[in-house]
Parts: sequence; C-alpha cells; structure tokens
Amino acid sequence: VKYWRQNEDSEGGAPRVVVSGKINHTRLESLKPSSVYIIEIRGYNSAGYGPPSKHIKIHTKKPPPDRPPKITVTKLKGQFVNVTWEHVEPLSNESIIEGYRVLYKQKGMSTGTLYTTNKRYIELPLHTDGEYVVEVRAHTEGGDGAVAQISVPGNSPTRGRSQNYSGAIMSPLSLDVLPMLLLALLLLNL
Repeated sequence: VKYWRQNEDSEGGAPRVVVSGKINHTRLESLKPSSVYIIEIRGYNSAGYGPPSKHIKIHTKKPPPDRPPKITVTKLKGQFVNVTWEHVEPLSNESIIEGYRVLYKQKGMSTGTLYTTNKRYIELPLHTDGEYVVEVRAHTEGGDGAVAQISVPGNSPTRGRSQNYSGAIMSPLSLDVLPMLLLALLLLNL
C-alpha cells in the first residue's frame, strides 16, 4: 500500500505499508490534516510486484483545536466532584467540537475511566484513597484536542462536605436545604 498527498508529495518517495496476503486492510498513520491523499495498492510475490490498483482519493479531516478547555470550577459535593469547563471555540481551520472526553484516573496511573459528554460539566464519584486527576479535551471528527488537567484530592473524614477549588465558598447547608425544598414543592402539587 503506497500513499502520498496530491499536489504536495512525490509518488516516488511515498511511504509504503507492507501487509500479509491474508489481510485485506491496514492503518495509514502520520497523515496530515486537511489534505487529499492518493492511495495505490499492489499485490506482490516472489516474482515481484503486480499492476497497481486504481488510485483511491481520500480527504483527511480538519485538525482538532490546539487549545485546551479552561476548567473553571471544581466543587466537592458529598461523595461527588463536579467539574465544569469553558467551551473551546474552533478556528476556521479546525474541526467543529462534537463533545468532550473526560479521563478520570488516580494520580500516577496511566489508565482510568473515560467519559464522553456533550455538556460542559460532569459529576464524578469522589474516591477516598489518594489523589485523582481529571483530564478534559474537546472531541472532533478530526480527533481529540489539547488536554486540560486538574488534580482532585480524595475525600477524607476531615475534609468538609463542600469545597470549591476556584476560591468561592459553598455552604454545606445549601446542599441540605435543596432536598427539603424539592419535597415541599412535591407535596404542594399533591
């Protein structure tokens, strides 16, 4: 399999991918965004290469934004942490935002739980052990954008029920009043 950018690269110096005769697919890597590529496939054996296939044209997508979302507020609510971020506005040469991907993992670990959302906030379970990291990135048809990251300490018995990492104070009392107000409204409608 040989591939090159139309009107940009020379066919003679094009990268090649060799695939076993028992496999009918491969992955082409390191393609440039917003480009037209020509793909040519040839069979080969001990006698040499066969004739080339008809040229196939593909169009690569615009790249994702290179700016990370700005995480604006992180609040602890009981056994959950609420993370919010600002929308990333794509430039004219970047792909449109389809949603956001949020990776929630323990600090120092390479794997965690990956969430996908169309909203600009997410509520995550608060763990009691260790420190955790939340990574947020825009997701587009051209791939995932730059990463914003914030650390979230585990919930300890000495920590209060509510905490706001942006500096504002959130009263634990306000969290207790809300369920009572909702119950009162429900009873008034009966």
